[in-house]
Formats: sequence, structure tokens, C-alpha cells
Amino acid sequence: MPTTAVSGQTAIVTGASSGIGAATCRGLAAAGATVVLAARSEGRLQELASEINADHGGDTLVVPTDVREETAVDTLIDKTVAEFDGIDILVNNAGLARGSDVETMSTAAYETMQETNVDGMFYATRAAIPHVRERDGHLIFVGSFAGQYPRSYNAVYAASKWWTRGFAKSVAAQVGDDGVGVTVVNPGAV
Repeated sequence: MPTTAVSGQTAIVTGASSGIGAATCRGLAAAGATVVLAARSEGRLQELASEINADHGGDTLVVPTDVREETAVDTLIDKTVAEFDGIDILVNNAGLARGSDVETMSTAAYETMQETNVDGMFYATRAAIPHVRERDGHLIFVGSFAGQYPRSYNAVYAASKWWTRGFAKSVAAQVGDDGVGVTVVNPGAV
């Protein structure tokens, strides 16, 4: 097993079933972390967990989770703590990036994006903080280039990622002195 900064640590990744989330799970497992995979798509999570176990060994846990539902997020945190006695890393990755012309965007589409990109990140962070604090762990927020520069073609998504950046920086001010690391990652188009 590799000796890295995350070797032996327990990491939850939301939005783990594809894209950045799946790549993050693979990277954490390759570095020796125990990975908890959370997303709505249980089948894809199971496939990824099998791949990770075959390639890297170690422990994984699949917890189907819709981050828009507070109780589902609480269950994710509770199952992780019950299985691995704590949490070292939370990667807040779950998000929707649909185009969002404000004038034509439906209320349902707006609410779904806000519930996923904003509420889900809040629920996961709030539930994880006490456990991450116990282990001097790390909260990682996947923002976006759109969270730094206005986007005419996906205004609501961009606004949610501006929120991500502001929320993460404010959380850092709140828990940073408690030994909790906070990082915001702002990828470009994926």
C-alpha cells in the first residue's frame, strides 16, 4: 500500500458515480485511502467499487445517496462512521451543470439545481464537520471556473458555484482553527 498523506484515511466522495467524482475515488484509492462512494446511481457506484477493489484492494463502501435529501446525507455520514469509526475527508462533488437561461428556466429545474449544488453541499458539510474535526481532517469543495467568472449561458449554475466558493471560505474561517483543512477546487470545463 502506498504511503501518502491520505493513506489509511477514510474519504467520502459525493457525486461519485461519474466524472470528477469517479476520478477522485480512483485517485484516493490509489493513494491508499478507504473510499466511501455516494451518488444516486447505485449500479454505477457498485461497478466503480468493484473496479477500485480489483485495482487497488483496500476498503470501499457504497452508500446510494441523493444529496438533495437531508436524511439521506445523514444516513451517509452515519453509515461511514459506523463502518470506519470516523471521517477524515469529505469531497463535496455532487452537482448539476445544466445550461440555465434565466428567462426560460423552469422553476423545477432551478430548484433541482439549487437543491443539489447548494443544499446538498450544506447538508454534507454540516453532518461531516464534527467527525472531520475529530480527526483533524479535510473538507474539499468542488467549485468551478464558473464560480469565479460570470456565465451568460448558465447563470444559475454559475451562481451556485459562486456560493460554493463563498461557503467554503466561510466554513474555513469557522473551523480552520480547529485543525480542519478546507480546499476549494475550481475546474474548468469537464
